Amino acid sequence: MTGIKKAVRTKARGSEFLRSGPWCELKHYLDRWHSYRQAANFIVCAAAAWPLLFQDFTITSLPSSTRISKPIVQSDLTAVAIVQHMEAFEKVKMPELMQDAEDLRRMGLDKAIQIQLLKRTFRPIVHAEVLIHHYLTKNGITRPNRF
Repeated sequence: MTGIKKAVRTKARGSEFLRSGPWCELKHYLDRWHSYRQAANFIVCAAAAWPLLFQDFTITSLPSSTRISKPIVQSDLTAVAIVQHMEAFEKVKMPELMQDAEDLRRMGLDKAIQIQLLKRTFRPIVHAEVLIHHYLTKNGITRPNRF
């Protein structure tokens, strides 16, 4: 067993593992790498299954977001309030999203949001998936016939 694997196993046994900032951050990065690997595998499989999709296509590069200082000053922000301000989702999906937000509230998301908002160093950055969704929505590229 490697030293890293042994250290992770040892640390993972303690209950503080799930609450520890560095360990949570490590898990987040590992999960994202895993997602990238799955996406790459899917692209390879898709290229074999639908080769025409991979002929004569255009890649559009989107700029990364930049961190901004304290973009949210509202200290009573909740998951439900965030979902209510989301315009991009169809009205049909809104009840599902509201239920998800309520479920997450019961699991402590609102408290986690408040903790982040109170941090002086809170400077969020937008995930690439959100930037892509925004670009597609803004340019009307949301219908299946566009893909």
